[in-house]
Amino acid sequence: MFMARVLSIFILFAGGISLPTLSNSALSAGAFQDETPLSRTQVEQLIDNRIIEDEVKASVIRKRGLDFKLTPALREQLIKRGAGTQIIQALEEQDEIAAFAAYSKEKDPVLRLKIGQELKRNYPRNPRVAAIASEMGELELELFEASYRKFDANPNAANLKTVLELGTEQLNKNNDRMTELHVRTRLASATGKGMIGNFYTDLENSRKYASQALALLENTASVSSQDIDKFNSLRADNLGMVYQFMGLYLLRQQSPDADQAIGFLNRAAEFKVGSSAVDPNTFWLRAMARDMKLQKSGEEYRNLTKNQRVGRQAQSLCATFNELVNQLIEDYASVIKRSCKVRLSPP
Repeated sequence: MFMARVLSIFILFAGGISLPTLSNSALSAGAFQDETPLSRTQVEQLIDNRIIEDEVKASVIRKRGLDFKLTPALREQLIKRGAGTQIIQALEEQDEIAAFAAYSKEKDPVLRLKIGQELKRNYPRNPRVAAIASEMGELELELFEASYRKFDANPNAANLKTVLELGTEQLNKNNDRMTELHVRTRLASATGKGMIGNFYTDLENSRKYASQALALLENTASVSSQDIDKFNSLRADNLGMVYQFMGLYLLRQQSPDADQAIGFLNRAAEFKVGSSAVDPNTFWLRAMARDMKLQKSGEEYRNLTKNQRVGRQAQSLCATFNELVNQLIEDYASVIKRSCKVRLSPP
């Protein structure tokens, strides 16, 4: 028995050696003289050989590895073909090794995430799964951010749908505070731009995202020292635009609130570190709000009696007219000025 085992190993690993006793099998020494991974055909040849012991066959599989995936269906086929416990165990070990190697080599985040999900599902007891699960969280956030960048470069309903789907999936996970802040501010920004572009119409959902983002961005007390730089960056990039979107929603709701909208839009215009202070929409929306107030004041004046039109109430309304008209002129001028800057800026 010992000599037979030695002879079998010699046949499998020594190049250019074959024996008459193996001439009728599909297995030959030449097929196994190198160290390249075994193909499915070679594994089947190995299983079909009735001279070489399963222990030796398993050693060959572990030494060479596999160039194919061991699916559940193929596993059953190989068992029916005659693969014993040792061979199946070796095949499963090599399949697992190959799967983790494929994950390590894959650079595309979408494919890497897909492989990682399969590893978590298929090999939950592997000690490497915990590290992969952590990395998958980063990959999922990276994919979400990529979808937002694509939307930001080309705002449309299809790109927004992807942002919302990936963002909702991300929020359903147990996220840390900074991840939640990142995702919610992106959702607020994307739906806000969708509302301005008139390809997203769910006002209440947009307002919800903006309100949630606003609460997180204005709450600086609970930010840890290690997250403060990232928080400040997110705040600078997003807070002014969230103010703008809140103003928009107040103007588009069933009963517009011009005064409260102006309050948010003033903050958007005064937030100099972000883009809202140079965005024409900030001043266009504020002009709309002020025009609403002007129309309301005009209606109040028209409802005055002749005697009231020469009294203090009329004087107060006229002063309001003048102030609103001057503010409207400033806002329209800001819209024109900032629109020209946007058009003339280099690509």
